[in-house]
Amino acid sequence: MATTLEVPCHRYLGNELVARLTVEPGVVFCPLRRGHYSLTPEECVRQALVWFLVEGAASAPMWRNRLRFLVERCSLDVSAFHSRGQGEARFLPHMPVVIFETKRIERDSDDDVGTDTQLQGYMIRERCRSGFIFNGR
Repeated sequence: MATTLEVPCHRYLGNELVARLTVEPGVVFCPLRRGHYSLTPEECVRQALVWFLVEGAASAPMWRNRLRFLVERCSLDVSAFHSRGQGEARFLPHMPVVIFETKRIERDSDDDVGTDTQLQGYMIRERCRSGFIFNGR
């Protein structure tokens, strides 16, 4: 039986955000991957970020029209790519515009050299200029 799990997301526009995730015993539904995944602490943070990007942010409707978000593609937690408009024929290279590295909420992301190095490695490999570390705080 599906229930709603409220996961603290972070402060945004002066308010504490809470992502409402659809969960079943031991699993959470990912709207981008269209499936259920183990409800680990890192997956909770990942899904809170996904919720923010596709629903929670004031800019989410605009982002949905201009960006395509992927989850766990080529070992990237969440990545965003330029999206073609309907009927648009311009060339768009398949390189991420931004990479998000997620860590469990308990993990402090400040001065975490290992996480910084991991994200930098992904950015170099994918030729991406922007990256964020997100732990929900």
